[in-house]
Amino acid sequence: MTTHPTAAEYRLTYDVSAEAWYAHTDRDGPRIDVHRSHVGGGVAWEFHVEERNLNGPTLRVQMFDDSWDAFADVPELFEALRTERPHTLTELRALLDRLGFADITKRVQPRAEEAGDAAELNAVVAVLQRLRGFVPLDVRYGAAAAALAYLDDHAPANTTEAISTELRGGAQ
Repeated sequence: MTTHPTAAEYRLTYDVSAEAWYAHTDRDGPRIDVHRSHVGGGVAWEFHVEERNLNGPTLRVQMFDDSWDAFADVPELFEALRTERPHTLTELRALLDRLGFADITKRVQPRAEEAGDAAELNAVVAVLQRLRGFVPLDVRYGAAAAALAYLDDHAPANTTEAISTELRGGAQ
């Protein structure tokens, strides 16, 4: 028997792409993603709002048809958008906060505290750049982790050994 989540298992949330730890990878520009999130993961619906400049700031909502339940689930949000007419993401964020939406922006990279200090990460990035010809990477945004993930998928099996050798000061 399939059970459907109850309303209590959901919460209204948003995240701010420009403030997320992975913001440097976002090619769509700053936006706020609005969701009805399930406490165990996933969403009932989501849409995003981006700020554009059309003779001044203006907001644009983008939503797929499987998210149209949002209109019925949070009519107070759409009524506030209609009456208050926010024109910037900052104004929208204030509106979402006032309506009780929770900010779930991931500002810290997962496992960042386990990755070591910045000097160690910089050393890894420098080695990766020498070994694989990487362009300069910004460690603040998890570049070392991203580079290592790339290597896991694409590099020869001896790459990890080569990195360890380089970090120890070269071949002994």
